[in-house]
Amino acid sequence: MSMFMGGALAQEAEEADADAVLDVIVVPGVRGSLSRALDQKESATGVVDAISAEDIGKFPDLNISESLARISGVTITRTPGGEGNVVSVRGGQTDWTNVTVNGLSVATGNVGREFSFDLFASELFSNAKVYKSSSADIAEGGLTATIDLRTPQPLGTGNKIAFSASGTDFHKGNGDLQPRVSGLLSRTFDNDRFGVLVSASYSKTAARGDISQGWGWDDNITGLQTYLSGFTTDNAPTIMVNGEAVNDLARLQDIAANTISPELPRIGPNILERERLGVTGSFQFRPTENVELFADILYADYSQDEIRATVDGMPGFGTGQEWTSITIEDGVAVAGSISNQDQRSETLDRQVDSTLTHITTGGKWDIDGVWSADATFGYSKAKEDELSRTYLWHYVGDFTYDFSNPKYPELGGDFDWLDPDQYSPNQLRFRPFQRNDEEISVSANLGADFGDTGLTGVKFGVQYRDRDKGQVRLAELRPAFTANFADYAISARDMFGSSYHEDAPYRSDFLMTNIETAGRDLLPADLSLTEVDKLQTYTVGEETLGAYFKADLAFDIGPVPVTMDSGVRYVRTDVTSEGYVQEESGPEAVSYPGKYSDWLPAINLKAQLRDNLILRIAANRTMTRPPLANLAPAVNISPTVLSASRGNPALEPYRSNNIDASLEWYFADEALLSATVYYKDLETFIVNETRPEIVICGDIRNDAGENVCGREFQVTTPVNGENGKLYGLELQYQQPFTFLPAPFDGFGVLANATFSESERTDEAGVSKPLQGQSDTSYNLVGYYEKGPFSARLAYNYRSEFSVTGRNGFDNIQQPYGQVDASARYAVTDHFDLFLEGLNLFEEDWYTYAARTNSDGSVNDFGKQLNQYYLTQGRVIQFGIRGTF
Repeated sequence: MSMFMGGALAQEAEEADADAVLDVIVVPGVRGSLSRALDQKESATGVVDAISAEDIGKFPDLNISESLARISGVTITRTPGGEGNVVSVRGGQTDWTNVTVNGLSVATGNVGREFSFDLFASELFSNAKVYKSSSADIAEGGLTATIDLRTPQPLGTGNKIAFSASGTDFHKGNGDLQPRVSGLLSRTFDNDRFGVLVSASYSKTAARGDISQGWGWDDNITGLQTYLSGFTTDNAPTIMVNGEAVNDLARLQDIAANTISPELPRIGPNILERERLGVTGSFQFRPTENVELFADILYADYSQDEIRATVDGMPGFGTGQEWTSITIEDGVAVAGSISNQDQRSETLDRQVDSTLTHITTGGKWDIDGVWSADATFGYSKAKEDELSRTYLWHYVGDFTYDFSNPKYPELGGDFDWLDPDQYSPNQLRFRPFQRNDEEISVSANLGADFGDTGLTGVKFGVQYRDRDKGQVRLAELRPAFTANFADYAISARDMFGSSYHEDAPYRSDFLMTNIETAGRDLLPADLSLTEVDKLQTYTVGEETLGAYFKADLAFDIGPVPVTMDSGVRYVRTDVTSEGYVQEESGPEAVSYPGKYSDWLPAINLKAQLRDNLILRIAANRTMTRPPLANLAPAVNISPTVLSASRGNPALEPYRSNNIDASLEWYFADEALLSATVYYKDLETFIVNETRPEIVICGDIRNDAGENVCGREFQVTTPVNGENGKLYGLELQYQQPFTFLPAPFDGFGVLANATFSESERTDEAGVSKPLQGQSDTSYNLVGYYEKGPFSARLAYNYRSEFSVTGRNGFDNIQQPYGQVDASARYAVTDHFDLFLEGLNLFEEDWYTYAARTNSDGSVNDFGKQLNQYYLTQGRVIQFGIRGTF
C-alpha cells in the first residue's frame, strides 16, 4: 500500500530524543495522522525522518530499505533481481549508518558493520526512524545517521488480530507465484497492565537478473603481450588492427602495452531464490502506575540459493593465446579474435543460511513525576553459513568478443555452446565458511523533566557493550576430476524456463551444469573434514564503555522562543584482533590489542521565527568504528589475479564534525516546504593502500593449477589516510490538495530532493568523491485517497555513483530511476484488497569502469567498459489484509 509523509508515531514517549523532528511516511487510511505529525514537527528539536505502518503488512515494498529510500537523502543498493539491500544516508558509506533494533545495536552476518535489510520482511516492524542529527543520548556508531527499527508492543497496539496474505509475481523469476503471509496477535489483560504480542512473517522470492560484463578491465592486453614475447622482429606475427594488417613487432608491442582490454567477457543469467521466516514476541507488564517491565524478541531465519550460469572467454588470463585481430576505439580493445583461447561454461551454486536472534529486556521507573530511570539488557547473535560450489568445463579454440554495444556484447568462435562433447573437465571449487557475530549490552539512564522554561530537563546514562565477530574459513577445495559433461549438462533454457530464452538480452542458448546431479556426484561427502584455512580465519573482540550527559533548555532571544538540547558523550573502545600470520614453519596464532577513546559533543537548537516558520541548527561530532573484518590480521588471497588483502588491527575509526541548518515553512494545514543544508568534515578517513609484496603461504593454486605461494602479489591494506568532506542540500515539499473541489480533494503530493558533493583523497593522492555518493537523488509521489479507495504512483531516482574498482579503475554505477505504484480498496471495515507494482518499467543497472586523472577529472572512455550490466523485471503483488 501507499506510504505518505507525516503520520504520528504511537511510541514517542518511550524512545530516545522524543522531541525529534518527524517527517513520517505512513500508509493511506491514516490521513488524520498527517496533521498530528506536523504538530510534532513544529514543537520538536532534532532532525529525524521516519516511516510508519498503522497495521501489520502495510509497508508497500519488499523490505524496509525500499521504503526508507523515499526519505530525502536516503539511497539504497540493490541485489541482482532488484531487491533493496543496504542503505546509505546523505552519500555516506553504507557502514557509516548505524542500525539498531528496539534501540540496541544488532549483530550481522556481513563482513562489515553494514546491515542487510533484506534479512527481514517489512511486516515485522511498526516503524523505523532515521536520526540524521545526533544527540548525546544516541549511541555512537552512526557517522552520517542512526536508523532504529521498532517492533510492535502490546500495550501500544491493544487487542488486535491482523493478517496479510499475498502472491508475488516476478516477471523474471522461476515461473512460480511466490507466497507472502504474515500475522499478528496482540492481547492485553488486567486493565491494560499486562500485554502479550506475537507476530510472524513468511515469504519466498525468486528474482532473476540477466548479466553481461567484462568482469575487469586492464591497462594492457596481457594475453597479447605474452603471445608477442615469443617472437622477434624477424618473425613477427601479422595481426589485423582496425582492419589493417600489422606485422611490425614494436608497434604491436606498443598496442599490447597501452590498450585497455577486458579480462573475462561473459554473459548469462543469475537467479536468487530466497526464503524468509521472521518472528517477534513482546511482553509488557506494569505492576504499578509508575513501573513498566518489558521484553522484546526478534528471530529471523533466512536462506538464499543463488545460481549464476555464464559462458566466457579469458583474454586477460590465458596463456598460449594467438591473437589474430583487434578493433581499437579510443584506446580500448572493444573487439578481438583469438586462437587457442580458453572458453568456459561456469555454473555457480551458492547457498547462504543466516539466523538472527535479538533480545531486548528491561524496565522503566517514573520515580516521582520529575525524575525517571530505565535500564536495558540486550543480546544479539547472528550466524551465517555459506557454501559456494563452482563447476567449470572448458574448450580451447577460436574465440571472438565484441563490446561495440557494451551492454550486449557478442561472444562467439568455433565452439558449439550446445554440444557437450566439445567440453572437457576444467575445475571444481568448493568454498565453505562461517561467520558469527555476538553482542551483549547493558545500559541505564536517569532523567528529569523540570518544566517549560529555563533548564527544562536533564538526562544521564551509561552503556557497556561486548561484541565478538569472527570468521572460520575452510580451505578451498579444488579436487581433480574426470567426468563427461553430457552426464551433467542442462541447457540454460531448460534450467531457467522458456521465458529466459525469450527475454534474455543476448545469446542465451548454452549448456550449464545441472547442480542437482553435480552436487550429488561431485561434491565431497563430508565438508566438516576440510582443513581450516587459518590465514582467513579470525576473531575480533570489541568492548565499549560509554557515558553521556544531556540538558534541555527553553528561553527567548528577544521575541523569538528558542528550545535547545546540548550534551556530550564519552566512549572508550578496547579491541582485540586474533588470527594467524604465515611463518616459515606455517600459520602462527597472533593477537593484537588496541584502544581509543572519543568525546562526542552535540547541540540541537530550534528558533520559532514566526508561528509557521522554524529555524533549526545542529552541531555535533560523530564516529563510526572500522569494519571488524578490516581489523582482523587475516589475509584474503585471489590466486588467479595475484592480488591479496590484509586487515590492519591498528586502524582508528572514521570521525566527523557536522553542522546542519534547516528552515521549515508550514504554509497551510498539513503542508510543509523546507530546506536543510549539511556539512561533514571527515577525519581519519580509511583508505586502501596497495603495494607489491611476496606472499608466503602453503599451497594455494590459481585457475591453471599452479601453486602461487612465494610469488609477488599486489597486497591491499586499509590505513588511516587524509581527511574528506561531505556537504549538501535537502528540499522537501508536502501538501494534500484539500482546497480542490470534490472528488479532486483526495489528491496530494510528496516530493523531496537531495543535492550533495563530497571529496576524499585516495592512496595515490588523487581527489575523488566518496564511494556510493550520488550528486542528486529525489522522490516524487502522487497519491489519491477518498473513501474506501487509495492509490499511489511513486518515482525514486539517484544519479551516478562510484564503487570499488579493479586495476586502478573506478567502477561507476549509471543513474537509476524506478517507478512503483499501488492501490487498495477497503471492501469492509476489516478487509482490504491491494495491488502493488514495483519497477514497472523494468529499469536496468549498468556499471562501467572509468579512470580518475591526477587532476580529479574522470575519463569514462565513452562508458564503453562494461563492468556489470544487469537486466531485471517488474514485480507484481496482490492480496488481502484483515484487521480485527
